Amino acid sequence: MEGARAWQVHGHWLTKEPFVSSRHTKVCPYFLKEAQYIRGIWSLSLYCACKKHNTCIVDRYLGCMKPLKSNRRSICYCSCEGDLTAAPTRLPDRSSKLVAELLEYQYDQQSTMNRYPEIAPTVYHDLAYLNLDGLCKTLWFVGHCLCDFGNYGTEPGRYKSTMSDAESIIWKSIGGFQGWPYRMSELLVRRCAGKSNNRGRGSLSGCLLSPIQGYLRQEMQEEQFRFLTVAYEHYVNGILGAFSRQHCRHDHDKQREFYFDAR
Repeated sequence: MEGARAWQVHGHWLTKEPFVSSRHTKVCPYFLKEAQYIRGIWSLSLYCACKKHNTCIVDRYLGCMKPLKSNRRSICYCSCEGDLTAAPTRLPDRSSKLVAELLEYQYDQQSTMNRYPEIAPTVYHDLAYLNLDGLCKTLWFVGHCLCDFGNYGTEPGRYKSTMSDAESIIWKSIGGFQGWPYRMSELLVRRCAGKSNNRGRGSLSGCLLSPIQGYLRQEMQEEQFRFLTVAYEHYVNGILGAFSRQHCRHDHDKQREFYFDAR
């Protein structure tokens, strides 16, 4: 991919290493009972539920609680010799099921897609027709960059997600898409209000929002992301305008107070 580092999963390219579980694997115990091979889609960090068996996939054996190594002796057994086909599982939440369906759709355009009323049909359509790399970036952007805004950096870097980390990002991202794009505005207003301390428009844009804007400029300039970038620009302009007016009123009030005291 023009000299850039990239990872191929089942014929699809990913540009960020943390989107792929390379040293460890995940499995669906029910699937292993039926066919003893590793599915490529299991290596995706944000794939946490098996659509076919309606269960969370497993990233470690309950007996030793160690991550499943990719170079273990047998795909059906943990390194501690625990039988993975008998590993206990749990039901996935709706967010993990939805993302699993979106990821499955990347590999099979004939795959059935259930309706999730909490997500608007237009947003659901936009998510479904992102490419694999775009879908992972979008989930990361909404679930991590927006929801954890101000607490962590925007770039995945050397971030290595566990199943609980991935499920948290998925839950936050799908929550962010409920009521989209108004939900995004709520997230940004809340974060700016908590960090602004009566700063002006320049401080909000330059200090608080620049990491998010930088990630959008560097990673999400393709046409497929337009539904997200247009909404972001629209609401950020409104938010910055509101904070700017508030800041101007604050300065004006101080100026009036100064003139009053001078008399």
